[in-house]
Amino acid sequence: PISWGRPLNSDLQVLWSPDSKSILVVKTDYRKVNATPIINYLPPEGVRPTTSEYFCAYPGDEYVEQLHLIIIHVEKGKMIEANCGPILVNRSALGLVSDGLVWWSEKRGGIAYFVQTNRGEKLARVMELDAYSGKTRCVFEERSDTHVRLSLNRDAYSMIRPLPETDELIWVSERSGWAHLYLYDLKAGVVKNQITDGEWLVREVLHVDCKRREMFIQTCGRGDDYTLYNLDVCRVSLDSGAFTPIVEDKYEFNVINASSFESIICLASDSDCSKDIMGVAPSGDYFVATRSRVDEVPISFLFDRNGNAVLELETAELDSFFNTWHWPESVKLRTSDDSEDIYAVVFRPSDFSSKISYPVIDVSISSMELSGLPIGSFDNSEAAGVWYLQAAALSELGFIVVSLNGRGTVYRRQSFTDFAYGSPANINYSPDRICGIRQLGEMYPYMDLSKVGIMGFNGMPSAVFGLLQNNDFYSVGVSHALQDSRVNAGIIGEALLGITDSSAYNPAPEDLAENLKGKLLLMHGLLDCMDDSAATWRLVNALIKANKDFDMLILPDEGEVEHIESLYAFRRTWDYFVLHLLGFNPPKEFDLTTFCKC
Repeated sequence: PISWGRPLNSDLQVLWSPDSKSILVVKTDYRKVNATPIINYLPPEGVRPTTSEYFCAYPGDEYVEQLHLIIIHVEKGKMIEANCGPILVNRSALGLVSDGLVWWSEKRGGIAYFVQTNRGEKLARVMELDAYSGKTRCVFEERSDTHVRLSLNRDAYSMIRPLPETDELIWVSERSGWAHLYLYDLKAGVVKNQITDGEWLVREVLHVDCKRREMFIQTCGRGDDYTLYNLDVCRVSLDSGAFTPIVEDKYEFNVINASSFESIICLASDSDCSKDIMGVAPSGDYFVATRSRVDEVPISFLFDRNGNAVLELETAELDSFFNTWHWPESVKLRTSDDSEDIYAVVFRPSDFSSKISYPVIDVSISSMELSGLPIGSFDNSEAAGVWYLQAAALSELGFIVVSLNGRGTVYRRQSFTDFAYGSPANINYSPDRICGIRQLGEMYPYMDLSKVGIMGFNGMPSAVFGLLQNNDFYSVGVSHALQDSRVNAGIIGEALLGITDSSAYNPAPEDLAENLKGKLLLMHGLLDCMDDSAATWRLVNALIKANKDFDMLILPDEGEVEHIESLYAFRRTWDYFVLHLLGFNPPKEFDLTTFCKC
């Protein structure tokens, strides 16, 4: 059986005590969690389909996956369980130990700490554990009307950093409305000082220097002359909060480190990388950052601690790139209520001409969980640049491709992200998207807004909700692995929607089936245990009952990762848009492997 909350990088979550006399072990209990079956119609041997199952609590289920902390005293051979009740699995599938949510004190022997959240993640507590008695006490707690975010990208490692030698904790909180860092005294359970402050946010903790009592962080939103999403590198004092920008400009400064989203992707895909990735030297004297933006070549530098470029390490080689490459453009827009700025990236084909009218494809897949808006160029963006490359590839077929972050998406102030809270449709779709594209249409008359397509990728239901809720704007939609929070992990649905009764998820995709007017292609991998195919089947059944024509592609031997990387699925996606938006017959059975070394 597969547990949804199983750590990506290790099945075994253990932590030795500083004196090596005890081991803290995380025990996972999903015995009462309902099982969800998977049918493999292409078994390795024979022709008879085989079944497997994974354990996943849906929103509103009585039983959810639980974690228990066990202390093993090695010399005595004695086990003690933490007297705190079960710890509910949170959104992170990285594991308590791997994600830094449990640690030993080096100052107080036999004392450990851990983070405990409730269902829906509106409450997070930092707990103290006595390893000899099993007794626990609440050191402090964080509450939210929506949900407590320990990382802004909920697929990345948390941003909290324990300081075991001094019994302190660097804690992240949006209590001010922005994600900032606070220094806690764990023995007293009080805030010693607020480390960062202002109408901007901390995106990443890169390095903590305990000797110098300072840390390297990445922030965004401190300047709006280019984009609010650009990452910079700053240094800040743990005690005084003295803040020193190190490298900042109208660029993305991407520092890859063990806690970054890119590291998670490597671990999940079994790539040749390690959790020991360090963008900052252990001494804190140097760091490596790649500087770019969507319309410039990435350049990697070795910087010293004061931001001086010591060495230019590497520049992306574009000599073999076709000479007519048309760089994407970052554009500032306004929300549908004209209350604040939003941003989009516009991709144009290499043979672009302003005298030609182009159909438009919306590939905005950002949500309350992650951002798909490209900031750096090529792979110097989040998720290793996959969304930059996807959009660029689509545009080469003869489209204007738009990626846009409206309200309800991450990396902005808390209220901006919480715009989508409690709304299934707005989790991956907001009115800002249509408004933003219309603004772009006024700026660029060659955008044909009578022919607008939308793609939902990596489980995002944006294509389905966009096409069915706005059939007067979108005319073609392609949905990869439709996600419906009612038939997906409760730790996702309950945290983002704030409800536990699945009947309250309204509207559901199938409730909108009558609205289908344009062309819709649904794709799903039958081995996908991240986005349950039941969501797709429910919509298919509703479309049939509504007597609606639609297209469907089933991938019988693919799960989530394989589906994302499927060249066949993307060739069919491109063919669908070419046929129904451009009005041309695509090359028959074009083989993408000819151009791909994957």
